[in-house]
Amino acid sequence: KNSKLDIRLVFWCTLFLRTMGGGAILPQEELSIQNNDNAIDAADEANNATTPNCAARHPLSATDAAWALAGDLLWDGSAASARPGLCVVVLGDRIVSVCSCQEARKLGLAVEYHAGCCVMPGLIDAHVHMEFSEHYALHEQPVLTPEKLLHEMAERALRMLRAGITSARDLGGRNFAALRLRDEIRAGRIAGPRLLCAGQPLTVPGGHCHQWGGAAANLEEAKVVVDRQVLHGTDWIKVMATGGMRTP
Repeated sequence: KNSKLDIRLVFWCTLFLRTMGGGAILPQEELSIQNNDNAIDAADEANNATTPNCAARHPLSATDAAWALAGDLLWDGSAASARPGLCVVVLGDRIVSVCSCQEARKLGLAVEYHAGCCVMPGLIDAHVHMEFSEHYALHEQPVLTPEKLLHEMAERALRMLRAGITSARDLGGRNFAALRLRDEIRAGRIAGPRLLCAGQPLTVPGGHCHQWGGAAANLEEAKVVVDRQVLHGTDWIKVMATGGMRTP
């Protein structure tokens, strides 16, 4: 399928191992990158009969600077199961097709093969708090300098990316730190998933996560909280419509 996914999303997802039972994921620098035609030839024959023709839909050749990425398996996000012998064809920073590795080689494309891996679309985590460390309770987080906090958030973002998470929704924090991380990732200065950030959630005094600065007792105070989120460039406004686990 023609996809507008950033190639970075798919590349990091190749880090998933077929032996994920123990949750082990190899860092990029430890991966064995091969151009091993024999490892995928057998699966190519079966896939040629069932995979749409790549060249017919997207005329490509090596002169276009296109290339292909493959693992032992590929799952395109819609098939019933992952299949061997397939690759994604990349042109610039876009995935333009999924086809058999054999067809890609016939087009003169270099096939970058990652043994023991499965190529798949990026995962989306819909509930994260990038500002907070998993080593402390939510409301017992240590106070860090802005630079130290950014450094720790960057480490968390990289771990997420290496686990195949390529988009995430940040559901709030104390000081808009996640927005700074979001902007650093967008600028290409930090490696991490695409972030959509809420800033300070809107809540009632003493309500869920009121410690983060978004409490409002009436409509006028609520407007002030919302305006503050807009001023800081949040992607959306989070409203605590009910209580939480530790707060009313």
